[in-house]
Parts: sequence; structure tokens; C-alpha cells
Amino acid sequence: MRWMIPLVALNMAACNALFSFRDKHPADTGTDVEADTVEESDAADTPADTSDDTAVDSGTDPDGDVDAGEEADADIDAAADPLPEIPDEPVEDCTGMWNFVPCVQVTLTDYWYDICSSEVCVTPGECGNPTCNAPGPHFPLPPVDRAPGEFAASEPDPSGHPGEYVVVDTITGLMWQDNLPGTYPGCSWDGGANCSQEQALEYCDGLEWAGHDDWYTPDEYELTSIIDYADSGPALTAPPFVMVSSLAGEFWASAMQDADPYVVGFDDGEIGALFAGYGRKVRCVRRHLAGIATTDRFTRTVPLANQPIVEDAVTGLVWQGCAKGFVTGGPGFCGGGAAEDEYWDVAGSYCNDLSWGGRDDWRLPDVRELRSLLDSRVATGPKIDLAAFPGFPEGDFWTSTQSAGDPTTTWRVQFSDGLLARPCNAHGSLCENLILCVSVLP
Repeated sequence: MRWMIPLVALNMAACNALFSFRDKHPADTGTDVEADTVEESDAADTPADTSDDTAVDSGTDPDGDVDAGEEADADIDAAADPLPEIPDEPVEDCTGMWNFVPCVQVTLTDYWYDICSSEVCVTPGECGNPTCNAPGPHFPLPPVDRAPGEFAASEPDPSGHPGEYVVVDTITGLMWQDNLPGTYPGCSWDGGANCSQEQALEYCDGLEWAGHDDWYTPDEYELTSIIDYADSGPALTAPPFVMVSSLAGEFWASAMQDADPYVVGFDDGEIGALFAGYGRKVRCVRRHLAGIATTDRFTRTVPLANQPIVEDAVTGLVWQGCAKGFVTGGPGFCGGGAAEDEYWDVAGSYCNDLSWGGRDDWRLPDVRELRSLLDSRVATGPKIDLAAFPGFPEGDFWTSTQSAGDPTTTWRVQFSDGLLARPCNAHGSLCENLILCVSVLP
């Protein structure tokens, strides 16, 4: 497996470095929807070169690729911080490496997709428990209502790869398999129309599609990034995704909730968990232009007495350091009360009126923002970084996002198990959930 580093950096803290996997095998004869990164001869350049946006070539790739660089270039800023030291080959030791840097480990299944996670090399989905889950998002968070202009679709090469469409998300940098096979090779459910999770992992690991062979099964952060929470049945933007009528249903993620993998429902965007042996669909992804993420993601400070805030260097968000109901807080605690359940309307008003940590621009987070806080690698207790959020209550938290399929309900994030579910009528007096407010870094 080879990969190369574009000599650019994203204009946000969310992705402080950017790289694109090369194919596992160097030969590439397919049609590609890529923003040009660097010429082949530039691959050995130092990754600290961020001097000019022209490091991204907005022209046509030498191999005839369709170039999405004009849209992606809007997210690139030459004034961003220099890139970290990134090796030009996958590492054998993740010590000192940022999350999502490619690494190499030999496992029983030996899937090719190995990444650094908190300085440990893991293979997402391989170990059968949460410890090898991906370490959160590694890309800018898209809006909850996805738009066709945020994606770039390909026309496959009819002579070399007929019918093999791909879609590039110009916000996250991920490339997606577009049209899905009627039957998945190697899958046994429903005559091959569905796969067990192990079969899904094997299918993506061995997939050669549109001239690429570095596909893998997405984690739940990646898979939900293409969900359009303003739509339902399916909750997927079309165009550019094709055959929309067949895109609803549940899709496997590589991540494990506990003993069961996560599944994402494309009818509406719900995240559940399911016995790994059952049959579900899979949509493969490749990293394309998606970034790596700092291991020092959260910074907790106390700008005003008893009012801590937490800055997220991956998403660019600022969080209230203690859930509503705690009246004291510091670098390592939240206390002086207890987290309070409230109705949804009360939750929105509370955040809008909140003055906390020297800020008054708080709001209730949307579904993608709040779910990004969840750390699915945590096996027990609230699935969140407790060093950044000490005393975090193990319960369900409100989001600002109403269900497109049933606007009387609003999405909630369950930090006890990592699930994303709709509660009962959010506008009545039957549902009460916890509250954590959000703002944006300057």
C-alpha cells in the first residue's frame, strides 16, 4: 500500500493535515474523481509546504481524472498551520503519530486498512470489540442538510471500468462507492444481496472498483457523514448518488458497540447495533483526500470561575464543559448539583440564553455535532473522553435536529451505548433529556 501527501493544509482545526491513500498496487488505469494533489515526482517533498493554494492542481489529471479540486480548493488555506511530520510509508510503530496515520500490523484476518489510534496501530472491525474502533471523525463536519453541490460524481470509463461509479464528498474528502452490486461477491445472505459484518469487511477489503483497490468498510462517523438529515426514505442526496430507490435500509459500519457492530439506517439516519451474523448492506469508502486528526483533540480550560469550556481541535467546536445542572466546574470536575433532564423547547432556550465561560453565543448542537463527541472505543460508562468531560452523565442528550420522517420527533444521542435514536414527541411534555451546549471556535 502506497499513499502520498498533498502539500496543503485545510483551513480549519478539524484536519490539521491532509493526505490521500495511493492504491495498494501502483497500477491505476481507472477513472478517478480526484483533486490533483501533487505530481508523482513531488511525493518526496517535505510535508511542511503550505505556501500556496496552487499546490492543488485545478486542471485535468494526467490519467484523465475528473477534477473536483475547484470545489475542494475553497477549503484549503495557505495560511494554515504547517503539516506535522508524516512518514511517506505506513509506520510499524504509532508512537508519536497522529490518529489515522497509516500503519502496518499483522492480524488473523489481515485486512489492509490499519490506522494509528491514540498511538496504537489498529485494524477497524478486526478485533470484534470497541478497542479497535476508529478514533472519532477525521474530517470537517458537513451540515446536517447535505446538498448536491457538496459532492462530485464520476462517469466510469466504459472501456476499463463500465458501470463503476464513485462519488467524492468535497467537504470530508472521502470517496464513496456509488452504485452497489445486486449481489455482493462472497456474501451469503438473501442470495448475496446482503452480507454479515465479517463478509462486508472482506468484501470492501478485496474490492477493486473504478481503478482503485484501497477500499475499506467505513466507520460510523464516515458512514453518517453522507446522511442528509433533512430528508428520509432514503436520507441520501440524489443526485449524485444513483439508484436512490435501492439505497434505503441498514448498512454495516466497521465499529463495534460492544459485541455487536453499529449499523446506520439510510431510511432516516438512525444508528443502531446488530448481531454481526445478520445480513445487511455495505457501501465501501476510500480515504482519497480525507485528513488525519490530532491525538490531542480536546483542551479543557476554565476562563471564568466554575465555568469550564472544552475546545475540539478536530471539529473546530467549543463545548460547555459541564452539562446543564452542574453549578461548579473546574479543570478536572463538574459538581455542585446534578445533570438535569429538560423538555426540548426548554433545552433550546437554555442554550440560546446561556452565558458561560465568557461566551454568550451558545446553541443546542445539531445531530452531527453532538455525535462527533462520542468515543465509541470506550467500552463501559459514558462513551466520551472523561479527561475532557469529567463527571459526564451517562444518559441521552438533546440535539437541535428534528427527524425529517417525523418532524414531531427530535434526534437524541445516547452516550451510554453510542446509539442515535429519536425520542417520543419532542414538542409535548413526555420527553426529557440532558443538555450540553455548543459554540464555534473563533
